[in-house]
Amino acid sequence: MLPRANSYQALINQFEWQVPQRYNIAWDICDKWIEEDGRTALVYETTDGIQKRYTFKDIHLLSNQLANVFSAFGLQRHDRIGVLLPQRPEVGVTHLASYRSGAIAVPLFTLFGQDALRYRLRDSGAKFVVCLLYTSDAADE
Repeated sequence: MLPRANSYQALINQFEWQVPQRYNIAWDICDKWIEEDGRTALVYETTDGIQKRYTFKDIHLLSNQLANVFSAFGLQRHDRIGVLLPQRPEVGVTHLASYRSGAIAVPLFTLFGQDALRYRLRDSGAKFVVCLLYTSDAADE
């Protein structure tokens, strides 16, 4: 919380970042909730109206599995991972797996053209890109 101040300038003058020496965002937004059995983390609805619920434990396990895949392919701390996914559960899982790996997620937009993607991937130095391959039968699986 911000401290009370008599003016905006006083607030700016008093402000100081409280940054911990070590911080794990994956633990803070997911892992600390996994002991609460069945606690819903995410509800995803397909275009057909089918709902799938993910618990914090589900997200934790999926992101750990993906982090292990990244490691098996040689990902190292501070490497960049392009995330080129539509708005689906895989987006959050991929971001968490990146954070668990000590990598830096580079969000990409599925409507970017080739030039925009090429520029962002080269500029960021991404070593991996996570994307979905679609067939007409698997669009909402």
